[in-house]
Amino acid sequence: MIAVLALSGPIQAQQQDRSAAANAPPSPEACIKLGKQSFEQHRYARAIRLFSAAIRMKPTMAEAYRMRGKVHERLGNLPKAIADYTSYVNLRTSDPKGYVRRGDAYNFSGRHEAAINDYNTAIKLSPALAEAYLGRGLANAALENYRDAIRDYHWAVKIQPGSAEALTNLGRACMLAGRPTEAMAYFEKALRLEPDPSWRGKIRTWMEELLENAEVKSERGVVGHRQSRSPTLNSLW
Repeated sequence: MIAVLALSGPIQAQQQDRSAAANAPPSPEACIKLGKQSFEQHRYARAIRLFSAAIRMKPTMAEAYRMRGKVHERLGNLPKAIADYTSYVNLRTSDPKGYVRRGDAYNFSGRHEAAINDYNTAIKLSPALAEAYLGRGLANAALENYRDAIRDYHWAVKIQPGSAEALTNLGRACMLAGRPTEAMAYFEKALRLEPDPSWRGKIRTWMEELLENAEVKSERGVVGHRQSRSPTLNSLW
């Protein structure tokens, strides 16, 4: 009995320690881990709460801003995504991918000049970052700067020769620029590499459009550049 009583003190203390640990608020790192799990499970509201909790506990936690921005972007709340990506790049000024993320959000907000500035910064930090050239190419195409867009996509293809996305974008930019022969060649290469059925369908549609335009020109004896509509991000893709 004396031995049992002697042990009861340490056992009770251990139980109290475990209880206190269980009831303690999670660390910023734990919130980020749980937030990422929630994001992968498409539980976006919970993910935002967890990333916000991490930021409240540690306002310099850059990863929490990046991930919360990603959730806002997934939900289509681009102003909030841009605000979070801005906080991230202010904390991680040397991370080129932070500028690419914000550039993408700017792009799909219609703020193409701001997007180009971010892609330029990313390229200065990492000249071989293909996604920065892809993003800048999309912004330039939306601004009808087709020559610059084609140049950007050429860089992306040079960095990633097997990228169906880069080849598709290059073909689309050439198509909009009135360069059908080049466009067709790039679409053919992209079609051999693209695994996604929906994108394969889009590529085939553009190829058929090129062929139809060529047939019309041949019938009418027309020589010259194809006239394209003024593009937006939606009309581009």
